[in-house]
Amino acid sequence: ANPYSPYIQDLVTLTNLRINFTKLHTLGDTLLGRRENEFLGNYYYALYKMVVRGSCFCNGHASECGPAQKVRGDVFSPPGMVHSRCVCQHNTDGPNCERCRDFFHDAPWRPGAGPQDSTCRVCHCNSHADRCHFDMTAYVRSGGHSGGVCEDCRHNTEGQHCDRCRPLFYRDPLKAMSDPNACIPCECDPDGTLSGGMCVSQSDPALGTVAGQCLCKENVEGAKCDRCKPNHHGLNATDPMGCQPCDCNPFGSLPLSACDVDTGQCLCQTFATGPHCEECTAGYWGLEDGLHGCSPCDCDIGGAYSNVCSPKDGQCECRPHVPGRRCTEPAPGYFFAPLNFYLYEAEEATPLEGHAPLVRISSSLLTDLI
Repeated sequence: ANPYSPYIQDLVTLTNLRINFTKLHTLGDTLLGRRENEFLGNYYYALYKMVVRGSCFCNGHASECGPAQKVRGDVFSPPGMVHSRCVCQHNTDGPNCERCRDFFHDAPWRPGAGPQDSTCRVCHCNSHADRCHFDMTAYVRSGGHSGGVCEDCRHNTEGQHCDRCRPLFYRDPLKAMSDPNACIPCECDPDGTLSGGMCVSQSDPALGTVAGQCLCKENVEGAKCDRCKPNHHGLNATDPMGCQPCDCNPFGSLPLSACDVDTGQCLCQTFATGPHCEECTAGYWGLEDGLHGCSPCDCDIGGAYSNVCSPKDGQCECRPHVPGRRCTEPAPGYFFAPLNFYLYEAEEATPLEGHAPLVRISSSLLTDLI
């Protein structure tokens, strides 16, 4: 049987010895008719000599045992006394060497028996941690090579062995992983990068990535992902694409022109306006219909209320009974009266005494004057 199996350990491990005196020897007095209980006070128990042999139990990880504390050199600690504190080996610890020492948890604790190696192994934390614990899942996943999980990794590292850089940091290819400055900050614009400024943590030739490379959003470019692509504007952290297209109207904007990278305002042609140059200014129309962009409304000042027309079809705001786009033609049943058609009160007025007489001017003379 395995001497270190739980059953055998429970069976052979002795920590306390109690001697129970249960029967007195009455030297035959009970044969003389005396009762056994009448004169028990005349008899005594006596222990002449007793030898107890033993050894400390150290799970196979110690070759000697010592006192748990400083002992007195008298009858309480004779030379042959077996002490209980194991002097542990194989990087083990505890009164019975029943556990691994601190920072020696890369392999599971085993009793020191059999052909397999039962030494507790040191954790590998690349000089970035001082504490670790054993994890059976990690041990099995590694094929029995390593089960130690480092705790509280320093120097911006993380992972089972503090062997990779934390998010927003990347591995310096010129330094060993055990160097305190092996991980350096990413220099990416958080507004224009995926995951708020994260970069490639370490180079991977198979994927064509380089350590420190910023991961830009769809419409963002630059080594630090800090500017919009051409014909885009408005770099914003909340925008999943990073920037929005300029979307300038091709009929109203200048050829090959981009918009303002901050406001998105397009560069418009003459008489075109709007954030995207999508409409004509007041007094012009036909942005997408005209051959030369926006054209003047050219409303008739007599038939229209103003020189402002519809930006879509150029229709002027005509006075009553004056149809047409430019308000230049009378409606059916109406005509344009000449200047001398109406007779005004001033024309029939009588001059005041002492003033020059009124002179009637003919229409032909008026035409000549004009």
